[in-house]
Amino acid sequence: MKKALFAFIMIAFVGRLEAQITITTADLTHSGDIYTVSTGSAFTGMDVTLTGANYNWDYSLLNFVSQTRDTIFAETATSSLLSLYYINSGFNANRSNQATHGTGATVGTINISDVWNFYYNSSASFNQPGFGAIVNGAPLPIAYTSRDIIYPFPLTSTSTNTSSFGYSIDLTTTLGIYYGVRKVRTNEVDGWGSVTTPYGTFNSLRVKSTIVEVDSFYVDSLHFGFNAPAITTIEYKWLASGKGIPVLQINTSVGGVVSQITYRDTLNTTSVAQVPTFNQELQVFPNPSNGNQTFSKMNLERASDLKFEIYSIDGKLISTESVRAANGLFMHPLNFDKNNLVNGEYLLKVTSENGTSKVKQFTIARQ
Repeated sequence: MKKALFAFIMIAFVGRLEAQITITTADLTHSGDIYTVSTGSAFTGMDVTLTGANYNWDYSLLNFVSQTRDTIFAETATSSLLSLYYINSGFNANRSNQATHGTGATVGTINISDVWNFYYNSSASFNQPGFGAIVNGAPLPIAYTSRDIIYPFPLTSTSTNTSSFGYSIDLTTTLGIYYGVRKVRTNEVDGWGSVTTPYGTFNSLRVKSTIVEVDSFYVDSLHFGFNAPAITTIEYKWLASGKGIPVLQINTSVGGVVSQITYRDTLNTTSVAQVPTFNQELQVFPNPSNGNQTFSKMNLERASDLKFEIYSIDGKLISTESVRAANGLFMHPLNFDKNNLVNGEYLLKVTSENGTSKVKQFTIARQ
Protein backbone atom coordinates (compact mmCIF):
# COMPACT_ATOMS: atom_id res chain seq x y z
CA MET A 1 0.00 0.00 0.00
CA LYS A 2 2.84 2.37 0.91
CA LYS A 3 4.62 1.62 -2.40
CA ALA A 4 1.43 2.30 -4.37
CA LEU A 5 0.88 5.57 -2.50
CA PHE A 6 4.51 6.61 -3.07
CA ALA A 7 4.20 5.83 -6.78
CA PHE A 8 1.01 7.87 -7.02
CA ILE A 9 2.68 10.86 -5.30
CA MET A 10 5.69 10.64 -7.62
CA ILE A 11 3.49 10.55 -10.73
CA ALA A 12 1.54 13.58 -9.54
CA PHE A 13 4.78 15.42 -8.68
CA VAL A 14 6.33 14.72 -12.08
CA GLY A 15 3.12 15.86 -13.77
CA ARG A 16 3.29 19.16 -11.91
CA LEU A 17 6.93 19.61 -12.91
CA GLU A 18 6.08 19.04 -16.55
CA ALA A 19 3.39 21.69 -16.41
CA GLN A 20 5.70 24.33 -14.93
CA ILE A 21 7.49 25.28 -18.12
CA THR A 22 10.08 28.02 -18.60
CA ILE A 23 9.88 30.41 -21.56
CA THR A 24 13.13 31.74 -23.08
CA THR A 25 14.20 33.60 -26.20
CA ALA A 26 14.03 30.39 -28.24
CA ASP A 27 10.28 30.06 -27.58
CA LEU A 28 9.36 33.49 -29.02
CA THR A 29 9.24 34.75 -32.61
CA HIS A 30 12.19 34.97 -34.99
CA SER A 31 12.45 36.55 -38.44
CA GLY A 32 11.06 34.36 -41.18
CA ASP A 33 8.38 32.77 -39.00
CA ILE A 34 4.84 32.66 -40.40
CA TYR A 35 1.85 31.98 -38.15
CA THR A 36 -1.81 31.30 -38.76
CA VAL A 37 -3.87 33.32 -36.28
CA SER A 38 -7.60 32.95 -35.76
CA THR A 39 -9.89 35.54 -34.21
CA GLY A 40 -12.60 34.13 -31.97
CA SER A 41 -15.59 35.29 -29.98
CA ALA A 42 -16.49 34.48 -26.39
CA PHE A 43 -18.68 31.54 -25.42
CA THR A 44 -21.37 31.43 -22.74
CA GLY A 45 -19.91 31.31 -19.25
CA MET A 46 -16.38 32.32 -20.26
CA ASP A 47 -14.51 33.97 -17.38
CA VAL A 48 -11.03 35.20 -18.25
CA THR A 49 -10.19 36.02 -14.62
CA LEU A 50 -10.09 32.36 -13.56
CA THR A 51 -6.52 31.18 -13.03
CA GLY A 52 -4.17 29.50 -10.60
CA ALA A 53 -1.37 26.98 -10.15
CA ASN A 54 -1.62 23.76 -12.18
CA TYR A 55 -4.83 25.16 -13.68
CA ASN A 56 -6.69 23.72 -16.66
CA TRP A 57 -8.11 26.48 -18.87
CA ASP A 58 -10.69 25.20 -21.32
CA TYR A 59 -11.30 27.56 -24.24
CA SER A 60 -12.17 24.83 -26.73
CA LEU A 61 -15.61 26.38 -27.26
CA LEU A 62 -14.31 29.63 -28.74
CA ASN A 63 -16.32 30.59 -31.81
CA PHE A 64 -14.27 31.03 -35.00
CA VAL A 65 -14.68 34.46 -36.61
CA SER A 66 -11.82 35.03 -39.06
CA GLN A 67 -8.22 34.16 -39.79
CA THR A 68 -4.98 35.78 -40.94
CA ARG A 69 -1.43 34.71 -41.78
CA ASP A 70 1.13 36.78 -39.86
CA THR A 71 4.75 37.01 -41.00
CA ILE A 72 7.73 37.97 -38.84
CA PHE A 73 10.11 40.01 -40.99
CA ALA A 74 13.79 40.69 -40.50
CA GLU A 75 14.53 44.28 -39.52
CA THR A 76 16.38 44.64 -42.83
CA ALA A 77 13.17 43.88 -44.77
CA THR A 78 11.54 47.16 -43.77
CA SER A 79 11.93 50.41 -45.70
CA SER A 80 15.56 51.49 -45.97
CA LEU A 81 15.60 54.53 -43.66
CA LEU A 82 13.43 52.86 -41.01
CA SER A 83 15.72 49.84 -41.19
CA LEU A 84 18.75 52.07 -40.66
CA TYR A 85 17.15 53.71 -37.62
CA TYR A 86 16.42 50.33 -36.00
CA ILE A 87 19.52 48.55 -37.35
CA ASN A 88 20.58 45.42 -35.47
CA SER A 89 23.81 46.75 -34.02
CA GLY A 90 25.13 46.72 -30.48
CA PHE A 91 25.89 50.46 -30.84
CA ASN A 92 22.24 51.29 -31.62
CA ALA A 93 20.04 52.23 -28.66
CA ASN A 94 16.98 51.32 -30.78
CA ARG A 95 18.37 47.98 -31.90
CA SER A 96 15.86 45.47 -33.29
CA ASN A 97 16.07 42.14 -35.10
CA GLN A 98 12.52 41.62 -36.33
CA ALA A 99 9.41 43.52 -37.35
CA THR A 100 5.73 43.05 -38.11
CA HIS A 101 3.64 44.97 -40.62
CA GLY A 102 0.90 47.23 -39.30
CA THR A 103 -2.12 48.91 -40.87
CA GLY A 104 -1.90 52.34 -42.49
CA ALA A 105 -4.54 55.05 -42.67
CA THR A 106 -5.39 58.41 -44.16
CA VAL A 107 -6.42 61.27 -41.85
CA GLY A 108 -7.28 64.43 -43.75
CA THR A 109 -4.19 65.36 -45.74
CA ILE A 110 -1.96 62.95 -43.79
CA ASN A 111 -1.33 59.59 -45.43
CA ILE A 112 0.24 56.93 -43.20
CA SER A 113 1.48 53.81 -44.99
CA ASP A 114 4.03 51.02 -44.69
CA VAL A 115 3.62 50.83 -40.91
CA TRP A 116 6.18 48.67 -39.07
CA ASN A 117 6.42 47.57 -35.44
CA PHE A 118 10.00 46.74 -34.43
CA TYR A 119 11.03 44.14 -31.84
CA TYR A 120 14.20 42.79 -30.30
CA ASN A 121 14.35 39.17 -29.13
CA SER A 122 17.43 38.68 -26.94
CA SER A 123 18.53 36.35 -24.17
CA ALA A 124 17.37 38.94 -21.61
CA SER A 125 13.92 39.87 -22.93
CA PHE A 126 11.48 40.19 -25.79
CA ASN A 127 10.94 43.93 -26.16
CA GLN A 128 9.79 46.68 -28.50
CA PRO A 129 12.06 49.72 -29.09
CA GLY A 130 9.51 51.54 -31.24
CA PHE A 131 7.70 51.69 -34.56
CA GLY A 132 7.70 53.65 -37.79
CA ALA A 133 5.80 54.46 -40.96
CA ILE A 134 5.89 56.34 -44.23
CA VAL A 135 4.01 59.60 -43.67
CA ASN A 136 3.15 61.57 -46.81
CA GLY A 137 5.94 59.75 -48.61
CA ALA A 138 8.65 60.36 -45.98
CA PRO A 139 9.92 57.84 -43.38
CA LEU A 140 9.02 58.64 -39.77
CA PRO A 141 10.69 56.41 -37.14
CA ILE A 142 9.20 56.79 -33.65
CA ALA A 143 11.36 55.33 -30.89
CA TYR A 144 10.06 54.71 -27.39
CA THR A 145 11.63 56.69 -24.56
CA SER A 146 12.70 53.31 -23.18
CA ARG A 147 11.91 49.81 -24.39
CA ASP A 148 8.58 48.14 -23.77
CA ILE A 149 9.63 44.91 -22.01
CA ILE A 150 6.91 42.57 -23.24
CA TYR A 151 8.49 39.47 -21.64
CA PRO A 152 11.62 39.19 -19.45
CA PHE A 153 13.68 35.99 -19.74
CA PRO A 154 13.68 33.45 -18.34
CA LEU A 155 9.92 33.58 -17.81
CA THR A 156 8.80 31.26 -15.03
CA SER A 157 5.73 30.68 -12.87
CA THR A 158 6.87 33.42 -10.43
CA SER A 159 8.02 36.09 -12.92
CA THR A 160 7.00 39.76 -12.58
CA ASN A 161 8.30 42.95 -14.18
CA THR A 162 7.31 46.56 -14.86
CA SER A 163 8.41 48.80 -17.73
CA SER A 164 7.63 52.45 -18.42
CA PHE A 165 7.78 53.76 -21.96
CA GLY A 166 6.22 56.23 -24.32
CA TYR A 167 6.71 58.39 -27.38
CA SER A 168 5.81 61.78 -28.81
CA ILE A 169 4.96 63.08 -32.26
CA ASP A 170 5.79 66.78 -32.50
CA LEU A 171 4.13 68.32 -35.56
CA THR A 172 3.78 71.82 -34.14
CA THR A 173 5.93 73.37 -36.90
CA THR A 174 3.95 71.75 -39.72
CA LEU A 175 0.44 70.97 -38.52
CA GLY A 176 0.42 72.79 -35.19
CA ILE A 177 -0.22 69.59 -33.24
CA TYR A 178 1.70 67.74 -30.52
CA TYR A 179 0.75 64.24 -29.42
CA GLY A 180 2.39 62.28 -26.61
CA VAL A 181 1.82 58.86 -25.07
CA ARG A 182 3.02 57.51 -21.73
CA LYS A 183 2.50 53.86 -20.78
CA VAL A 184 3.33 51.59 -17.88
CA ARG A 185 3.24 47.82 -18.43
CA THR A 186 3.08 45.53 -15.40
CA ASN A 187 3.57 41.84 -16.17
CA GLU A 188 2.94 38.94 -13.86
CA VAL A 189 2.69 35.22 -14.47
CA ASP A 190 -0.59 34.67 -12.63
CA GLY A 191 -1.08 31.02 -13.48
CA TRP A 192 0.39 27.91 -15.05
CA GLY A 193 -0.96 24.59 -16.22
CA SER A 194 -2.63 23.52 -19.47
CA VAL A 195 -4.78 25.51 -21.87
CA THR A 196 -7.10 24.05 -24.48
CA THR A 197 -8.17 26.00 -27.59
CA PRO A 198 -9.69 24.85 -30.89
CA TYR A 199 -6.04 24.37 -31.99
CA GLY A 200 -5.08 21.91 -29.22
CA THR A 201 -3.94 21.53 -25.60
CA PHE A 202 -0.63 22.97 -24.36
CA ASN A 203 1.37 23.23 -21.15
CA SER A 204 1.62 26.97 -20.65
CA LEU A 205 2.38 29.96 -18.50
CA ARG A 206 -0.27 32.68 -18.37
CA VAL A 207 1.08 36.23 -18.44
CA LYS A 208 -1.24 39.00 -17.25
CA SER A 209 -0.13 42.37 -18.62
CA THR A 210 -1.80 45.44 -17.14
CA ILE A 211 -1.17 48.53 -19.29
CA VAL A 212 -1.96 52.04 -18.07
CA GLU A 213 -1.88 54.70 -20.81
CA VAL A 214 -2.07 58.49 -20.61
CA ASP A 215 -2.30 60.51 -23.84
CA SER A 216 -1.32 64.18 -24.14
CA PHE A 217 -2.51 66.65 -26.78
CA TYR A 218 -1.49 70.21 -27.63
CA VAL A 219 -2.97 72.41 -30.37
CA ASP A 220 -0.62 75.28 -31.16
CA SER A 221 -3.23 77.50 -32.81
CA LEU A 222 -5.35 77.38 -29.65
CA HIS A 223 -2.41 77.53 -27.25
CA PHE A 224 -4.19 74.76 -25.43
CA GLY A 225 -3.20 71.28 -24.31
CA PHE A 226 -4.48 68.59 -21.98
CA ASN A 227 -3.87 65.08 -20.69
CA ALA A 228 -6.61 62.55 -21.39
CA PRO A 229 -7.82 60.39 -18.48
CA ALA A 230 -5.70 57.30 -17.85
CA ILE A 231 -6.92 54.17 -19.64
CA THR A 232 -6.23 50.70 -18.23
CA THR A 233 -6.31 47.63 -20.46
CA ILE A 234 -5.27 44.05 -19.72
CA GLU A 235 -3.73 41.41 -21.98
CA TYR A 236 -3.97 37.76 -20.92
CA LYS A 237 -1.45 35.64 -22.86
CA TRP A 238 -0.87 31.91 -22.68
CA LEU A 239 2.68 31.01 -23.76
CA ALA A 240 3.80 27.49 -24.66
CA SER A 241 7.24 26.09 -25.43
CA GLY A 242 8.37 26.66 -29.01
CA LYS A 243 5.11 28.23 -30.24
CA GLY A 244 6.49 31.71 -31.02
CA ILE A 245 3.32 33.67 -30.41
CA PRO A 246 0.79 33.14 -27.61
CA VAL A 247 -1.31 30.05 -28.23
CA LEU A 248 -4.15 32.17 -26.83
CA GLN A 249 -4.47 35.90 -26.13
CA ILE A 250 -7.49 37.69 -24.70
CA ASN A 251 -7.50 41.50 -24.40
CA THR A 252 -9.89 43.41 -22.17
CA SER A 253 -10.73 47.10 -22.27
CA VAL A 254 -12.06 49.47 -19.63
CA GLY A 255 -14.21 47.62 -17.11
CA GLY A 256 -12.83 44.22 -18.05
CA VAL A 257 -14.89 43.94 -21.24
CA VAL A 258 -13.34 41.47 -23.69
CA SER A 259 -12.18 43.43 -26.73
CA GLN A 260 -10.28 40.79 -28.72
CA ILE A 261 -9.59 37.06 -28.69
CA THR A 262 -6.89 35.51 -30.88
CA TYR A 263 -5.30 32.08 -30.89
CA ARG A 264 -2.71 30.23 -32.88
CA ASP A 265 -4.37 27.86 -35.33
CA THR A 266 -3.99 25.72 -38.42
CA LEU A 267 -4.85 27.19 -41.80
CA ASN A 268 -8.58 27.07 -42.49
CA THR A 269 -8.32 27.07 -46.28
CA THR A 270 -12.07 27.24 -46.82
CA SER A 271 -12.67 30.29 -44.67
CA VAL A 272 -9.57 32.15 -45.83
CA ALA A 273 -9.86 31.43 -49.53
CA GLN A 274 -13.48 32.59 -49.67
CA VAL A 275 -12.62 36.00 -48.22
CA PRO A 276 -11.61 38.33 -51.06
CA THR A 277 -8.28 40.02 -50.53
CA PHE A 278 -9.02 43.26 -52.39
CA ASN A 279 -12.09 45.36 -51.66
CA GLN A 280 -11.38 48.08 -54.21
CA GLU A 281 -9.43 48.64 -57.41
CA LEU A 282 -5.66 48.77 -57.36
CA GLN A 283 -4.44 52.37 -57.67
CA VAL A 284 -1.06 53.78 -58.74
CA PHE A 285 -0.17 57.39 -57.98
CA PRO A 286 1.13 59.74 -59.12
CA ASN A 287 0.33 58.40 -62.55
CA PRO A 288 1.99 59.53 -64.77
CA SER A 289 5.01 60.00 -62.52
CA ASN A 290 7.81 62.43 -63.30
CA GLY A 291 9.85 61.46 -60.22
CA ASN A 292 11.95 58.49 -59.13
CA GLN A 293 9.09 56.41 -57.77
CA THR A 294 5.36 56.00 -57.52
CA PHE A 295 3.11 54.18 -55.07
CA SER A 296 0.59 51.41 -55.36
CA LYS A 297 -2.45 51.71 -53.14
CA MET A 298 -5.16 49.21 -52.24
CA ASN A 299 -7.54 48.23 -49.47
CA LEU A 300 -7.27 44.68 -48.18
CA GLU A 301 -10.06 42.74 -46.53
CA ARG A 302 -7.47 40.62 -44.72
CA ALA A 303 -3.73 40.37 -44.26
CA SER A 304 -2.01 38.64 -47.17
CA ASP A 305 1.32 37.80 -48.75
CA LEU A 306 1.36 39.92 -51.92
CA LYS A 307 3.47 39.46 -55.03
CA PHE A 308 4.25 42.62 -57.00
CA GLU A 309 5.20 42.07 -60.65
CA ILE A 310 6.11 44.81 -63.10
CA TYR A 311 5.76 44.06 -66.82
CA SER A 312 6.64 46.02 -69.92
CA ILE A 313 3.66 47.03 -72.01
CA ASP A 314 4.35 44.08 -74.35
CA GLY A 315 4.16 41.59 -71.46
CA LYS A 316 7.81 40.97 -70.56
CA LEU A 317 8.39 40.45 -66.82
CA ILE A 318 10.79 43.09 -65.45
CA SER A 319 10.78 42.59 -61.67
CA THR A 320 9.15 40.55 -58.90
CA GLU A 321 8.87 41.40 -55.22
CA SER A 322 7.03 39.68 -52.35
CA VAL A 323 5.62 41.71 -49.46
CA ARG A 324 3.55 40.89 -46.39
CA ALA A 325 0.63 43.32 -46.07
CA ALA A 326 -1.69 43.88 -43.13
CA ASN A 327 -5.43 44.32 -43.61
CA GLY A 328 -6.78 47.77 -44.33
CA LEU A 329 -5.22 50.51 -46.42
CA PHE A 330 -1.86 49.35 -47.81
CA MET A 331 0.63 51.39 -49.83
CA HIS A 332 3.80 50.11 -51.43
CA PRO A 333 6.53 52.13 -53.20
CA LEU A 334 7.61 51.21 -56.73
CA ASN A 335 11.18 52.43 -57.04
CA PHE A 336 12.08 53.18 -60.66
CA ASP A 337 15.86 53.11 -60.23
CA LYS A 338 15.81 49.92 -58.18
CA ASN A 339 13.83 48.20 -60.93
CA ASN A 340 15.77 49.83 -63.79
CA LEU A 341 12.65 51.47 -65.21
CA VAL A 342 12.99 54.12 -67.90
CA ASN A 343 10.34 56.39 -69.40
CA GLY A 344 7.45 54.47 -70.88
CA GLU A 345 4.31 52.44 -70.21
CA TYR A 346 4.25 49.56 -67.70
CA LEU A 347 1.85 47.13 -66.11
CA LEU A 348 1.74 46.43 -62.36
CA LYS A 349 0.24 43.10 -61.31
CA VAL A 350 -0.47 42.43 -57.61
CA THR A 351 -1.37 38.86 -56.63
CA SER A 352 -2.54 37.76 -53.18
CA GLU A 353 -1.80 34.45 -51.46
CA ASN A 354 -5.21 33.06 -52.45
CA GLY A 355 -4.53 33.70 -56.15
CA THR A 356 -6.68 36.77 -56.72
CA SER A 357 -4.91 39.55 -58.60
CA LYS A 358 -5.28 43.11 -59.85
CA VAL A 359 -3.52 44.79 -62.78
CA LYS A 360 -2.92 48.51 -63.31
CA GLN A 361 -1.15 50.36 -66.11
CA PHE A 362 1.16 53.24 -65.18
CA THR A 363 3.38 55.70 -66.97
CA ILE A 364 6.88 57.05 -66.25
CA ALA A 365 7.54 60.47 -67.80
CA ARG A 366 10.64 61.84 -66.10
CA GLN A 367 12.11 65.03 -67.54
